[in-house]
Amino acid sequence: MQLYDRLQICLLAVASRYPDAFVEINKDISNVPRLETACWKPLDLIDLLQSISPDMLQSMALLEIDAQKSHIHLTDCSSDTPAFQVCCQSKLPSHRDDKQEHRKTTTGTTRKPFQRILVPLDGSIRSKRALPIAARIARIFGGSLVIMQSIMPSQTTARYATGVTEKARASATHYLEMVKQSKDLAGVPVTPEIFIGPPEEMIFAATRLHQNDLIVMCSKGQTGLKRWVLGSVAQKVARSSPIPVLVLRDDDHLQQQERSKTPQSIRVMVALDGSQLAEAALEPAAYLSTALSAPARGALHLIYILHLSAAFAYDQNASMAQAIQQETSSVMEYLQTIEKQLHEGQLASLNLQITIALDHDLDSAGKLLQLAEQGEGANGTNRCDVIALATHGRSGPKRWVMGSVAERILSTTHLPTLLVRPQKAKQTSETGQIEGSEQTSEMPSWVGLF
Repeated sequence: MQLYDRLQICLLAVASRYPDAFVEINKDISNVPRLETACWKPLDLIDLLQSISPDMLQSMALLEIDAQKSHIHLTDCSSDTPAFQVCCQSKLPSHRDDKQEHRKTTTGTTRKPFQRILVPLDGSIRSKRALPIAARIARIFGGSLVIMQSIMPSQTTARYATGVTEKARASATHYLEMVKQSKDLAGVPVTPEIFIGPPEEMIFAATRLHQNDLIVMCSKGQTGLKRWVLGSVAQKVARSSPIPVLVLRDDDHLQQQERSKTPQSIRVMVALDGSQLAEAALEPAAYLSTALSAPARGALHLIYILHLSAAFAYDQNASMAQAIQQETSSVMEYLQTIEKQLHEGQLASLNLQITIALDHDLDSAGKLLQLAEQGEGANGTNRCDVIALATHGRSGPKRWVMGSVAERILSTTHLPTLLVRPQKAKQTSETGQIEGSEQTSEMPSWVGLF
């Protein structure tokens, strides 16, 4: 087990995976006054540091636990001597060497898709509806699931205090074990995990701990004081997740088809804007359609929306129509190039059905929603089952400035949504532009920033 994150997250990870563990402090490194050095439960240590040294909890740390070592380094203080020793009172549970497994996938010629899928649960029926979809994807690609539940500490104590009782942990353990044994997950390796803390933070901690490559979650969960509101969490996770997030809707088409057991091609709309960042959604969308369609063929619908300026609506720019006509040729050539790459490149073995379309509108997000949900023309052809798009597209003045397309689609559509954050997407602190974006042409763009 290896995790590089804030000290607070590392201690939470220890508490979640090794409930009987305790921590010993190397006072020469940690340098915290009024602190006993031995036999701290991780949650007790977090609670204490919150009051006497909160900055330390935000320090970057490296947690390493395996057969040879079990310690936490504070990377800003010492890279050689650990600041904390982790003592497990019972035998270490057997699990894969995450670092070794990750090295195998990142150095190999071909990385299998969706090998470690995370499904966050909150104890509600709605949240469990993500399980059959996640299990189906895992079965197709030979992957596994991590099911997790986040427990919020008692509101009467400090934020990370020991208000999380053994009763709450036992209840969560029983719940996850029941889920693990459910028929929906038959034949799929499942790892249950319990985290203590805010759900969105714990979801990201879980993805780092298990090196997940997909999150599948429902957009609404159980409300109330003792359960986290899954809809709000899904929005926050989709905005910031470094890995693809599939957000399911209440009883959407994917869930209906899963219950019917009738093979049907799942058409995924992929929104493009001519940038490599927007194209980051292509590969995850292709694998997702393949998994959900099997044994039928998967299908991608590539769509490009030319964003019109407000001047066009009031006929204040007579040359706009001519400009659109000129852009149409280059955009169609671009879409045909992407289509050819999907048929002949590394995804050719998926044998996908590919369709392409170009449209234009003042409201890019609204047009995408209309085409995905209602289809094209009076007959509603090319209606889609899933919308896939990158959370970052082009940067600078050419990007859509009326708000985030991805944000609006995620908040409005009743279709499942696959959100992909490109690895190159980095915002500068001053300009808000994306670093690493390659402008492949001068075609108008619309994909906004989250």
